Amino acid sequence: MEAVERALAQLEAEMPDLQHLHRDLFSYANAWAERHDAVLDLAPPSARADVEARLRRIGIRWGLADGVRSTGQFPALDPPQRPRQAAQAASYGRSIASSSTSNSSDAPGGMTPPAPRSP
Repeated sequence: MEAVERALAQLEAEMPDLQHLHRDLFSYANAWAERHDAVLDLAPPSARADVEARLRRIGIRWGLADGVRSTGQFPALDPPQRPRQAAQAASYGRSIASSSTSNSSDAPGGMTPPAPRSP
Protein backbone atom coordinates (compact mmCIF):
# COMPACT_ATOMS: atom_id res chain seq x y z
CA MET A 1 0.00 0.00 0.00
CA GLU A 2 3.02 2.27 0.45
CA ALA A 3 3.62 2.22 -3.31
CA VAL A 4 0.04 3.41 -3.88
CA GLU A 5 0.49 6.26 -1.38
CA ARG A 6 3.70 7.35 -3.14
CA ALA A 7 2.01 7.15 -6.54
CA LEU A 8 -0.95 9.23 -5.33
CA ALA A 9 1.37 11.84 -3.80
CA GLN A 10 3.39 11.98 -7.02
CA LEU A 11 0.23 12.29 -9.10
CA GLU A 12 -1.04 15.19 -6.99
CA ALA A 13 2.35 16.89 -7.17
CA GLU A 14 2.53 16.67 -10.95
CA MET A 15 -1.08 17.75 -11.68
CA PRO A 16 -0.24 21.47 -12.19
CA ASP A 17 2.49 20.57 -14.68
CA LEU A 18 0.22 18.02 -16.37
CA GLN A 19 -2.47 20.64 -16.84
CA HIS A 20 0.03 23.18 -18.16
CA LEU A 21 1.72 20.71 -20.51
CA HIS A 22 -1.51 19.47 -22.15
CA ARG A 23 -3.28 22.55 -23.40
CA ASP A 24 -6.28 20.84 -25.00
CA LEU A 25 -8.79 18.93 -22.94
CA PHE A 26 -8.51 15.68 -24.88
CA SER A 27 -4.76 15.27 -24.35
CA TYR A 28 -5.09 16.39 -20.72
CA ALA A 29 -7.84 13.83 -20.05
CA ASN A 30 -5.85 11.13 -21.85
CA ALA A 31 -2.74 11.83 -19.74
CA TRP A 32 -4.89 11.76 -16.61
CA ALA A 33 -6.46 8.44 -17.62
CA GLU A 34 -3.03 6.85 -18.13
CA ARG A 35 -1.87 7.93 -14.68
CA HIS A 36 -5.22 7.01 -13.10
CA ASP A 37 -5.00 3.47 -14.47
CA ALA A 38 -1.35 3.10 -13.45
CA VAL A 39 -2.13 4.06 -9.85
CA LEU A 40 -5.19 1.81 -9.80
CA ASP A 41 -3.07 -1.14 -11.03
CA LEU A 42 -0.82 -0.69 -7.98
CA ALA A 43 -3.74 -0.96 -5.55
CA PRO A 44 -4.41 -4.31 -3.92
CA PRO A 45 -7.95 -5.63 -4.50
CA SER A 46 -8.93 -4.99 -0.88
CA ALA A 47 -8.08 -1.26 -1.16
CA ARG A 48 -9.23 -0.69 -4.73
CA ALA A 49 -12.48 1.09 -3.79
CA ASP A 50 -10.62 3.50 -1.48
CA VAL A 51 -8.02 4.28 -4.13
CA GLU A 52 -10.74 4.83 -6.75
CA ALA A 53 -12.47 7.28 -4.40
CA ARG A 54 -9.23 9.19 -3.81
CA LEU A 55 -8.52 9.32 -7.54
CA ARG A 56 -12.03 10.58 -8.15
CA ARG A 57 -11.54 13.39 -5.63
CA ILE A 58 -8.27 14.34 -7.34
CA GLY A 59 -10.06 14.27 -10.70
CA ILE A 60 -12.86 16.48 -9.39
CA ARG A 61 -10.37 18.94 -7.93
CA TRP A 62 -8.59 19.25 -11.29
CA GLY A 63 -11.75 19.32 -13.42
CA LEU A 64 -11.32 15.84 -14.88
CA ALA A 65 -14.26 14.11 -13.23
CA ASP A 66 -17.87 15.08 -12.67
CA GLY A 67 -18.56 16.32 -9.20
CA VAL A 68 -18.98 19.35 -7.03
CA ARG A 69 -15.95 21.35 -6.04
CA SER A 70 -16.26 23.33 -2.84
CA THR A 71 -14.22 26.50 -2.96
CA GLY A 72 -15.37 28.07 0.27
CA GLN A 73 -15.74 27.22 3.87
CA PHE A 74 -19.13 26.89 5.46
CA PRO A 75 -19.04 27.53 9.21
CA ALA A 76 -21.00 25.14 11.36
CA LEU A 77 -22.07 27.89 13.76
CA ASP A 78 -23.31 31.41 13.19
CA PRO A 79 -20.48 33.93 13.45
CA PRO A 80 -20.45 35.83 16.75
CA GLN A 81 -22.03 39.26 16.70
CA ARG A 82 -19.91 42.30 17.30
CA PRO A 83 -20.68 44.13 20.56
CA ARG A 84 -22.27 47.05 18.71
CA GLN A 85 -24.55 44.75 16.69
CA ALA A 86 -25.60 42.92 19.83
CA ALA A 87 -26.35 46.22 21.62
CA GLN A 88 -28.40 47.46 18.64
CA ALA A 89 -30.34 44.21 18.48
CA ALA A 90 -31.04 44.37 22.22
CA SER A 91 -32.16 48.02 22.11
CA TYR A 92 -34.35 47.31 19.10
CA GLY A 93 -36.04 44.50 21.03
CA ARG A 94 -36.58 46.83 24.03
CA SER A 95 -38.04 49.60 21.84
CA ILE A 96 -40.54 47.18 20.29
CA ALA A 97 -41.49 45.81 23.70
CA SER A 98 -42.00 49.28 25.20
CA SER A 99 -43.95 50.54 22.20
CA SER A 100 -46.39 47.65 22.35
CA THR A 101 -47.40 48.67 25.88
CA SER A 102 -47.93 52.35 25.10
CA ASN A 103 -50.01 53.72 22.25
CA SER A 104 -48.08 56.94 21.76
CA SER A 105 -48.40 56.84 17.99
CA ASP A 106 -50.30 55.20 15.17
CA ALA A 107 -47.04 54.41 13.35
CA PRO A 108 -45.80 50.81 13.40
CA GLY A 109 -43.49 50.01 16.29
CA GLY A 110 -44.56 53.08 18.27
CA MET A 111 -42.32 55.34 16.22
CA THR A 112 -43.50 58.77 15.19
CA PRO A 113 -43.38 59.44 11.48
CA PRO A 114 -41.02 62.19 10.24
CA ALA A 115 -42.43 65.66 9.85
CA PRO A 116 -43.28 66.64 6.27
CA ARG A 117 -40.73 68.84 4.53
CA SER A 118 -41.64 72.33 3.49
CA PRO A 119 -40.72 73.37 -0.05
